[in-house]
Amino acid sequence: MLSAFRYSKVAKNIIRVNSFMGITNEYFYLVLGTHRAALIDSGYGIGDLRKFVSAVTDRPCIVLNTHGHPDHVGGNCLFDEVHLHPDDQGLLELYSAKEVESMVENLLCEKKIWFDHHERLTTDTVMPEIIPLHDGEIFDLGGVTLETIAMPGHSPGSVSFLYKEEKILFSGDNCGPQPLLAIPEQCSNAGRKYSSLPLETFFKSLIRINERKAEIQQIFNCHKSGELPISCFEGVLEAVEGVLLGKYRGVPTSIFQGKVKNVFSARGLDPELVGITEESFCGDVIFAKDNLWE
Repeated sequence: MLSAFRYSKVAKNIIRVNSFMGITNEYFYLVLGTHRAALIDSGYGIGDLRKFVSAVTDRPCIVLNTHGHPDHVGGNCLFDEVHLHPDDQGLLELYSAKEVESMVENLLCEKKIWFDHHERLTTDTVMPEIIPLHDGEIFDLGGVTLETIAMPGHSPGSVSFLYKEEKILFSGDNCGPQPLLAIPEQCSNAGRKYSSLPLETFFKSLIRINERKAEIQQIFNCHKSGELPISCFEGVLEAVEGVLLGKYRGVPTSIFQGKVKNVFSARGLDPELVGITEESFCGDVIFAKDNLWE
């Protein structure tokens, strides 16, 4: 039952989880309070995440989504209480269960990995009603206080969660070593080229976090390294500001295994190596030159 997951305790009351033994490269976090637990994101939905949570704790568990991309919301359907910012509600409607399953199977096939049907995605289960998540909203888990901080940019409804007692920021995809601000729009009637918001909007989100830096000692993100030094966040902020000021013109690159081209890295870092090599933690951003300004 636990075979679909790799997991470890990374801080007080926090278990970091990765589905399918780490192959799919998305982290989510189980945060344990004395009264209830919170699952920050739910991965692609491989395996029975609810059974996994029940094996760890008998406390009721809610889901808090950092944003609506399929690698963060796939396991939502297994839980009764799910919170997501309303600006990302539309992302849930873009991908059918079969489409998400195809994404994961393609990823695993590239790595020459096969798994039984019963370990596959659970997204064909009925999705619970989504509870709108709002900036500043507080979740008291019992000895654990999580504050919602809106961070539009990577997606319109992206948020981070601040574990106030331990000064830990769960950043989702907002504060990775190389945030993606050039994700193409998938909805044909959206009337825009990118689902990511302009880089200027993301810069304002980073400034909000920077103003509260004294409240943050650790950053847990959702891909590759899983944990970032504060200096990496500062590097991302500097890179984004540098692009907007014309200091960094950017180096052409591609993302999503070469499927998305005509995007740029502020510092010229290879997206396939970011989060792996030590020098890649200097802080970078992937951007599109026609998606800079509001």
